[in-house]
Amino acid sequence: EPIIAYYSSTCGGRTAAIPEVWPWRNGRPYLKSRSDLMPDGKTAYCGTSNRFRWNVSWTADSLKHVLQQTLGQRTNNSNMRINEITDVRITGTTPSGRAEAVELTVDNVLHRIPADSIRWVLRPDRNRSLNSSLIFELHALASGEGEPVSRLEVHGGGWGHGIGMCQVGAINRAKAGQNYREILTAYYSDVEISRYY
Repeated sequence: EPIIAYYSSTCGGRTAAIPEVWPWRNGRPYLKSRSDLMPDGKTAYCGTSNRFRWNVSWTADSLKHVLQQTLGQRTNNSNMRINEITDVRITGTTPSGRAEAVELTVDNVLHRIPADSIRWVLRPDRNRSLNSSLIFELHALASGEGEPVSRLEVHGGGWGHGIGMCQVGAINRAKAGQNYREILTAYYSDVEISRYY
């Protein structure tokens, strides 16, 4: 049967399996986490993307403004007002390196944001999502012990959910001389490419 051929812009060096990103959806055997490294084992095919690696930071006020909107939508509280954020942390990482969840302690309430939902809650601003849930470092900085978060810094990679074909990776595989069959089977496991019409 035809596959569901998910794709995203930039995988960041490794694609993700569905359960890593959308744990509420069923996995597919052809959508496994796959390395997108070149034969040298160091350089990623999508390394030319301007979102291959990125940094985002928030002041306490900008983070409050974003979370008032995003957490407010998530909790069906359109009038949410945040006084202080006391903790932001990653709970763990998936096999492809994406964040399993981010936990935010906001006004003494713990909010657990799983997998790909991180992109839609932890926005750089109100109008755009976080590039991906491939987060390498997250630092919640405070002015002192027990003080609220005064600045949040995130270092990550990739752009999009990271499942299936990496578009920038596919472009650079083609430039390296790979044909469409090689490119498709690099991203979709155990598939057969056939002409149906």
